[in-house]
Amino acid sequence: MVEPTSKHRKASSDGAAPEGWLGFCSGLLRDESKNYLTVNDGSAQGFVEFVQWHGVECLLLEKLAFAQNLPEDVARKLKELAVARAMWELRLRAQLSVLAEALSLAGVKFLVFKGVALAYSLYKNPVWRTRSDTDLLIQPEDLAITLNALKQLDYQASANSDEVIFYQQSFWLNSKDGGAQHQLDLHWQLNNSEVLKLLFPLTQLYPRAVKLHSLSGKLLGVTGVDALLIACFHRAVHHHAEYVSGDIALVSGDRLIWLYDIHLLASAFAEVDWQDFFQLAKQKGIAEICRQGLTSSQACLATPLPHAWQDCLISAELGVADYYLLKASKWGRLWLDWRACEGMQKKIDFMRVVAFPSAPYMKRKYAGDKITWLPWLYLKRFLSFLVRRKAPAVLGG
Repeated sequence: MVEPTSKHRKASSDGAAPEGWLGFCSGLLRDESKNYLTVNDGSAQGFVEFVQWHGVECLLLEKLAFAQNLPEDVARKLKELAVARAMWELRLRAQLSVLAEALSLAGVKFLVFKGVALAYSLYKNPVWRTRSDTDLLIQPEDLAITLNALKQLDYQASANSDEVIFYQQSFWLNSKDGGAQHQLDLHWQLNNSEVLKLLFPLTQLYPRAVKLHSLSGKLLGVTGVDALLIACFHRAVHHHAEYVSGDIALVSGDRLIWLYDIHLLASAFAEVDWQDFFQLAKQKGIAEICRQGLTSSQACLATPLPHAWQDCLISAELGVADYYLLKASKWGRLWLDWRACEGMQKKIDFMRVVAFPSAPYMKRKYAGDKITWLPWLYLKRFLSFLVRRKAPAVLGG
């Protein structure tokens, strides 16, 4: 994920908007009647920005029947956003169909995961599942072939592709088709951390994959069990990584659309799915991550969960991933990643890219600063590692 620049408006982990907005939106997503007048602070635009950061601006349109006294300008804006998203979705479907055909002809094994996969396997209307990009997972040995196929389709490397500075990097690609932009986030490992990179390898996910028939016969997505594991893991990652929407940058794993993903996935599980989920969560060392994700979803959206489900996720000790994302400090995570690097040269490269990322990256990240002298920016970056970020609370807990 691209790090936000200093020009983005920061918000605290409990939200810059009135607390009532969260309760209002959560209630609508639970199909409960809510009165907008009881939570309104007089800023319709602020409310729209709030729901856009949470990614539920289109999903809420389906729930307007439960919203009492919602101002006409708010309802109209939500409808405008949904129409624009629907047009974007039509173009995306065509682009993904072409992409899937090209990669299949090139002999590349690949999966889509997160937003696109969930939109077309879980939601009644894919438009309701907002997202900014398509996440594609390939095998590392297929990287050159994949990049060549994307080049043939006129995809171009994003200007930000050298700015993802942590560990082995994702690669962002853009395509323009009729004026529309499609961002493709290409992964050859699901996470950039050296410690976490092997949690979800394609070799494990691909044999369990399912076809996304509503999107393309050649596109595969992860199973529901794997999707829930990844959703809980993704939530935990964003306790340390800001998510940027418009002018708002916020460090929190509890975006409503991510919790709604967890809610829908868990709600569709049969007993055998839960058994598989609990077993894999423990094997991968993310049992506590999953417990917290499900707890947040249940607290916010009343997610139905099996009897004694928390007991099934209790481990004798935290797994490596649990410790890395839930307990380790920023310096601790750097130390663990440095230790996980194989070979001294890789360790040296790791320290170099963490301590001294490229000048273009630094200038972009601190674009809003008055002082743009590079040595000062590097010092500011170093000092940021000394700030201990408050651990996020479980939503509703």
